Amino acid sequence: DYFQPSLEKLTIIRILKLWLIIVLIAHLIACIMHAIADHNTDSLNWLDYYGYSHESILKRYLASAYWSVATISTIGYGDITPLNDLEKFFAIIVMLIAISIISYAINTLGSIFTEINEYRVQAK
Repeated sequence: DYFQPSLEKLTIIRILKLWLIIVLIAHLIACIMHAIADHNTDSLNWLDYYGYSHESILKRYLASAYWSVATISTIGYGDITPLNDLEKFFAIIVMLIAISIISYAINTLGSIFTEINEYRVQAK
């Protein structure tokens, strides 16, 4: 029993794991979106259009991460948008991935809450 974690600890671990997965996916998407714009000098890209091309790598990453999180969370403010065909294609892929991410997150949280509820019912 000493090495058996409590339900509360397991719940915290599962929520942190879910959060970490979402953050890592958002980071990967941000890096890809930045790389697409940074390496596409043949046509107008979002880095040039919004004035980020001569900013520090930190400011460019923050803008990319902001776009990534806004897109994944389905908020999509629209203040940073893809401009060329490759950026638009990638944005479509991200939107389709976002559907899975949101569904997975909601399902996982629902499962956690169901387990907590079942534990409380059994404890009574």
